[in-house]
Amino acid sequence: MERFDNIDSFGRAHTYVRVSVTPKCNLSCRYCAPGAQPSPCSQKNNKGTEISLPEMLGFIRALGAIGVEKVRFTGGEPLVRPDIEQLVEGAKAIPGIKRVCLTTNGVLLAGKAAALKDAGLDALNVSLDSLDRDRFRRITGSDGLGGVRAGIDRALGLGFKPKINAVALADLSFEEIDAFVKFASENRLTVRFIELMPFCEDDFTKTAFAPISRIENYLARKYSAGPPETDGVARNYRINGGKIGFISALSHPFCGSCDRLRLSSRGVLYRCLFDSHGLDVKTLREASAGDLPEHIGKFLAGKKEFHGISSASPADLKRVKNSMRFIGG
Repeated sequence: MERFDNIDSFGRAHTYVRVSVTPKCNLSCRYCAPGAQPSPCSQKNNKGTEISLPEMLGFIRALGAIGVEKVRFTGGEPLVRPDIEQLVEGAKAIPGIKRVCLTTNGVLLAGKAAALKDAGLDALNVSLDSLDRDRFRRITGSDGLGGVRAGIDRALGLGFKPKINAVALADLSFEEIDAFVKFASENRLTVRFIELMPFCEDDFTKTAFAPISRIENYLARKYSAGPPETDGVARNYRINGGKIGFISALSHPFCGSCDRLRLSSRGVLYRCLFDSHGLDVKTLREASAGDLPEHIGKFLAGKKEFHGISSASPADLKRVKNSMRFIGG
């Protein structure tokens, strides 16, 4: 019998799945929910779209059976899901899953960090686009910077070493870049600047996009940083005891080494962040435990070589504009 596993037609082994556990979020970041009217990415009160805990763990188990070893829970905001600790604990118990991680905006982290640690969570990423209270409020629509900082402090106290993710926006002041360097240095943390993705606005050209190279060149000159170290998809520079990293999926695509799959909160599996269509694994509920990995393996075999987003037309962008909160950006 033919064996289906985690290798696509270009020889890439897929060992990592990002799982969006909910489309709900307690922030309204301007690049995700721009303008007065909510965008598809800001459906805070969306009901009836999340798959259940047993279903989600069942799908992760099938992914583990084809060679996936790492799970990252995302959203939306994963900490607004009441059973997030049970999801972490359940994923840790699945054969083949070696590492369970989570990305959060940090608003609820102070009250959740200990329970996540007890559940077996291996690592945390915290999204934090500004260290300035007023700018944080302008970006997120919330005066919650103090709570996020408290959550990071709590995580540090429990032994986590959270990576801090900051979206690179055009109005990111160079004074704040220096503040992030100081923050990374004082806490011995990694701060990573991430290129903005063209997801939630119909006209991406109006988004406050900032090329990663501008920030990277500034840091290299000012801090005499040596050659970067590669950590997954990031390029990290050691500066004053901390690390400053860069992730640039648009200007420097890393499709050739992509090892990721994505499971949406609706139970749809995607091969790429830019897929316009995925595999609705909910329709495979009747498949036996042995058949589900085979269906997933067949689907994975059709993954494209490159995402092609840099040359996409406005119509293409609109067609692939799946909410990151649904597909686990």
